[in-house]
Amino acid sequence: MTQPPTRYDVNRQVRSVLVRHAVDLSRLGYSYSGRTVFFWGSLRKDHGGEFDLGTVEALVRDLYSLPYGQGLQFDLDDWTVSYEAGSLIIAKRKVLAASASPDALVIEKEERIEDVLRELEEQQAEK
Repeated sequence: MTQPPTRYDVNRQVRSVLVRHAVDLSRLGYSYSGRTVFFWGSLRKDHGGEFDLGTVEALVRDLYSLPYGQGLQFDLDDWTVSYEAGSLIIAKRKVLAASASPDALVIEKEERIEDVLRELEEQQAEK
């Protein structure tokens, strides 16, 4: 009977595929747990560029071809990758300006413009 793979073995194989495809490992995290390899972060080239659709597809297909038939789950900032109904679905995501710049304004709750303007006027009156 074949022993199930260790976490170390699967992570090593995944790392090998990522390095072969020149993925920047400082921006992409991954870990094997319970027959699934989880990916998070950004999928960028090791030399600072971005991947195109064909290259991401080749990378994902190489990951799916690893032994043991583990599942893959992606939670990436810049790509949507899923496997549904026998089809691989890959799409480039638009990165929000807030994630690109730490000084960007992030609106955390929805408000009516009238309320915002009234609050601004009240803050100016207090000064």
